[in-house]
Amino acid sequence: MVKKYFLLFLVLLVLAIGVQADSDCLYYFYGEGEGCPGCLNTTLYLDQLAEQDPNLQLQKFEVYQNIDNFHQLQEYFSANHVPVASQGIPAIFLPGSYFVGEKAILELLEGRLKDNQDESCPGLTGEVIGIVGEKSSANVLDTLSLVVITKSAFKDWFSLSALAVLVVFLLMLLFKKNKILALKASVSFIFGLFLVYFLIGIGIIPHFNFSYFFPKIVGALAIILGLVVLFDFLSKRLFLGFVDRLKRITSAWVALLLGGLIGFFSACGLGEKYPLLSSLIQEASTRGMAIFLILFYLLLIIIPLALLVVIIYQIMAKLDSHAHGKKEKPKLWKTHNYHLFKFFLGMVVIVLGIFLILF
Repeated sequence: MVKKYFLLFLVLLVLAIGVQADSDCLYYFYGEGEGCPGCLNTTLYLDQLAEQDPNLQLQKFEVYQNIDNFHQLQEYFSANHVPVASQGIPAIFLPGSYFVGEKAILELLEGRLKDNQDESCPGLTGEVIGIVGEKSSANVLDTLSLVVITKSAFKDWFSLSALAVLVVFLLMLLFKKNKILALKASVSFIFGLFLVYFLIGIGIIPHFNFSYFFPKIVGALAIILGLVVLFDFLSKRLFLGFVDRLKRITSAWVALLLGGLIGFFSACGLGEKYPLLSSLIQEASTRGMAIFLILFYLLLIIIPLALLVVIIYQIMAKLDSHAHGKKEKPKLWKTHNYHLFKFFLGMVVIVLGIFLILF
């Protein structure tokens, strides 16, 4: 009886060793985003292989947003004497071989795994054979041209966070009494916004995700204050004290602080390229270019607000000109024109606020 149990134990032990021998270990280096179009299909393919073979040890290393993973990939390229012209992603390393490029991985990896007898993970020593196909650059800077950054900024203009910033900007202008005060507050707000975005980009200010709550809160605030302005106009200054109090507190310094505060809460809407640029700040060799690209991106981001400042200033200047052209009571005409303009602006803010809440 004891011999039977002993023989059964030996059989199970042999089977367990056999199963472990079929275990393959591979390192997969890839990049997320548009910079590596072949990485998406490769990742899906490897995930399917991992589902089919539970013993497959698949270790993934994203190189665009993680500088340590990028350096690790460079070490494997260097240790395996991969020519610079053949380096790129997606890339897979396993004992004795490597594959670079989507086509090479999709067509040849599975056959290589079937022939693999080495269950260890790939190291930095030993002879290797590599297959290289069409690939993407592993250096994220190569994927971030000025054209790419411009397209990303243009896309980010239409995000909910960007719309929320625009709404706050318009709300601030609702309580400016003349074009000079509006201009000073606008410039201060944009500068505060730009400064906080930049400080977040270079890692001085931490970055938090308020992408869901921030637009909703701004939307609700826009509806409330927009209605105050409308009722204030229709009811002949019913909210005179409240509105005048808001006019007094929306000075240039307050606008600067408001812009910074809005920048902190809205930075989560800057899109996928901005975190990539921020990650490059950590590396001394890429820090200078990263700062330049961050500044370029932020200048593009504030273009809609800058254009809006020019448009509103011109409108208010024309309203002043119209009032001064009246022979009777020009000051009353100026006040009337401003109230009409604020009434229209209030309706726009309410519509945008409803949009932010619904979407």
